[in-house]
Amino acid sequence: TVAVDVTNNTGQDATLYGWIDWDRNGQFGSDEVAELVVPTGTNGSVDLTWDSFTGIAAGFTLTRFRLTTDELVNLNTGAAEDTRSLFGASDGEVEDHRIYIGDQDMGDAPDTYQTLSSSDGPFHGRSNSATVYLGTATIDADTDGQPSSDASGDDLNGSDDENGLPQPLANIATTATSYSVTLTLRNSELASNPATLVAWLDTNQDGQFSASEVVSAINYDGTGDAPFSVDNIPYFNGNKTAVLTWNGLSGLTNGSMALRIRLSYLTDLTANDWAGQALDGEVEDYMVFVGEFDYGDAPDEAANVGVNNYRTTQSDSGPFHGIDTDLFIGTLPDADNDAQSPTIALQATGDDTTATDDEDGLVLPPLTTTQGSYSANAMVTNNTGSDAYIYAWVDFDGNGRFDRDEFVGNGTATGGAVIVPTGLTNSPIELDWLATTGLSAGQNRYMRVRITSELLADTVTGTNEDPRSFGGVSNGEVEDHYLLSDNVQYDGGDAPDTYLVRFADGGPIHPISTTLRLGTAATDGEDADGSLDAQLDDITATADEDGITLPILALGATSYTLDADVLNNTGSDADLIVWIDWDRNGTFDTSEAQIITATSNGVNTVYNPSWSGLTPTAGYYFGRARLMPTTDGLTGANPGGVATTGEVEDFRIAVLTSQDWGDAPDNYFTLSTNNGANHVPSTDLYIGAEAPDADVDGQPNTAADGDDNNGTADEATPAFPVLSPSMINWSYTTTVT
Repeated sequence: TVAVDVTNNTGQDATLYGWIDWDRNGQFGSDEVAELVVPTGTNGSVDLTWDSFTGIAAGFTLTRFRLTTDELVNLNTGAAEDTRSLFGASDGEVEDHRIYIGDQDMGDAPDTYQTLSSSDGPFHGRSNSATVYLGTATIDADTDGQPSSDASGDDLNGSDDENGLPQPLANIATTATSYSVTLTLRNSELASNPATLVAWLDTNQDGQFSASEVVSAINYDGTGDAPFSVDNIPYFNGNKTAVLTWNGLSGLTNGSMALRIRLSYLTDLTANDWAGQALDGEVEDYMVFVGEFDYGDAPDEAANVGVNNYRTTQSDSGPFHGIDTDLFIGTLPDADNDAQSPTIALQATGDDTTATDDEDGLVLPPLTTTQGSYSANAMVTNNTGSDAYIYAWVDFDGNGRFDRDEFVGNGTATGGAVIVPTGLTNSPIELDWLATTGLSAGQNRYMRVRITSELLADTVTGTNEDPRSFGGVSNGEVEDHYLLSDNVQYDGGDAPDTYLVRFADGGPIHPISTTLRLGTAATDGEDADGSLDAQLDDITATADEDGITLPILALGATSYTLDADVLNNTGSDADLIVWIDWDRNGTFDTSEAQIITATSNGVNTVYNPSWSGLTPTAGYYFGRARLMPTTDGLTGANPGGVATTGEVEDFRIAVLTSQDWGDAPDNYFTLSTNNGANHVPSTDLYIGAEAPDADVDGQPNTAADGDDNNGTADEATPAFPVLSPSMINWSYTTTVT
C-alpha cells in the first residue's frame, strides 16, 4: 500500500493509476497496476494497494502514477505492457519514482514520530549497506518500524545496528540552550559523489518532528559548523565524524525528546523528510532525556554484567528515571548525576546515603530457600492521571543481571508489568515471584524495582537479560535493594489481613526455634497469609498453634485473662506480648497490648496476661501473641515486623449472645440488624436431638448450615421426604423435646 497525496477539484470523478515494475523488465505490465477512483472534492492522502507482486525481483525499480479524469484504455492483458501507462491524457498529472525492492532499515522511536510503515515511517533500502551507513556496517533488515518508548526497538531486533552515536546519550538539563552529539558515519559508495546527512530533535517535546527542528549546524570532520544542506557529506573511503548541534533551545521540561538521524547517497533528503523512503543508507532513532534523574545503586564496578556487577552506571546503560512529583516509590527521589557509589561493599545503599534517603519504598521480608516463592510490597504514589507500571526483578541465581525469568510474576499489563492505578498515595502494591530458581542460601542477591508510566517492550524470554531492567525512561523512580538469602523457616500470623499478616505487608516474622516457642507443638514455617477465623496456620503443615488457651468471654465481663504456655530454654529473658483488638478497629493498638517477661527456665510455663475495664459486645475479637528475645526491643507498638526468633500465634475469641439464631440467607431476615428470629436457649424445649447453643448472631449462608458449623451441631438436617410442585400437601416428621 502506498499513500498518495491527490487533489481533485474538477467537478467529476478521476482515476488514480499506479504501476510498480515488480519483475524489473523495463516496462509496466498489465499485471503490475493498481487503480482507485478519486471522487471530486478530494484533497488529501489516499491509499493505493497492490494485492499481488508477479515476478517480483530484488533491486532498484521504477514506479509510475497517473491521475486523470480520462478513461484510459488498456489494449493488452497479463504480463504485456499496460498501454494506460503510455500516451497522453487531457488533464491531471504523471509522476515517476525510483524505489528499492529488498531489505529495508527502519526506525524505532515511538510511532507519534512516524515510525511504522503504516504511518509512512522512514525506510532505507540496504542496497549500499557496506558503503553508506551510520556507525558501523551492521545494518540489519527490519520487517517494519520497531517503535518503543526509549527508541531501543531496532537495537534489540536482529543486530544492534543503532550505533552511530556513543550510548547512552548524555542527559540534558531543562535550562539548556543547545545540544550536540558526535556521529560516526561513512560515505564511500562512489568517488566524488556526496551523500546527504540530516537530523531532527523534538525540541518542543510534542511527540512529533517538524522542519523547524532540523539540525542547526553540522561540523563534518572538524571543518567547522555549517547549516544543513543537501549533499553535505563528501566521499571518503573510511569512517568520519560529524558533530550535530541544535541551538536556540528553550522551555524544556522534565521528560524526553526523540532524535532521528538519516543518511543517504541515492536520495536527496530535505528538512521535511523525517519520514518516507530513502533508496539507501540508514536511519537511527534515539531518545534524549531531559531534566533531573534518579539512578539505581546495585554494584557496578566494571562494564557489562557479571557476579555482583550489574548495569547501574550511566556509562553501563544503567536505569534512570526523570523525577516526577506525581509518580514515585516511597518518598520523592532526589536528583542524581549518575549511579551513587555502586560498589559491592555498599550493598545497594549508595543512593540511600546521598542527599535524602529516597530508597525507602519497599517492604522486604527475608529471602529464604524454604518457600520456593517470594513476595514484597512497593509503597507507591501515582497521581499522574493514568495507569503506571512496575517492573521488578530479583537476581535469584546471582549472575549479576536481571533475567526475564526473574521478572515479577503477578503483573497483568502487557509484558507482565504490574499495573499501578492513578489516585494512589503511599499505597502498597503487591509484588509476587512464583519461583526462586537458582536461589541458594547465604548469598548476596539484589532486587531492582522500576516504576514509570511508560509501557516498556517485552522482547526476550527465559534466562536472557531483560532489557527493561536498564536504560532510561522519562519519569518515575528506580530502587535497588540488597537481600541476603538464607534457608531459615519463618513463622507468621493468620488473623484477617487488616491486622498486618503477610510478610510483605509488614506482618510478624519469627525464625522458628526449638528453644523459644508458644505451646508444646513444634513450630512450623509458612508464607503467612490472613484468614477469617485465624486458623490458617493450624491447617497448613502442622497444627502448631497450641500455646494460647482462651476462656469464655461473657457479655457482662469487665475483665479477661488468658493462659499463654511458654517454653524459654534460650538462657536469656524473652518478651511475651499479647494484643486483643478490644475496639474491633481491625488493628492491634499499643494500648491493647500486655507485656510479660518470660524467664529462661527450660520448662513450659503458663503466663496470664490480663485486661480490665472491658465492655464486650457480641461478636468476634481477634488477638495476637508474640514471643521473642527481650533483646529484640519489640514493644506494644510492634504487632508486625521481624523478630530474631520465637513464635507468633493469632487467635479469635467469640463473645456469645444469650440467644439461638437462624442461618438462612439474610434476605429471609436472619441477622440481628434485620430483626432475625432468635430464641433463649433451653434444655427443656428444642428441636432435634441436640439442645441449641448460644450464637454470636445469625449465621446466614446459602446452604442454611451456618449454625450447624458454629459451636455444637444443633441443627442436624432432618430426613426430608420428596417435595414436588405437583404435590397438594407435604409433611415430615422431626424429633422435639
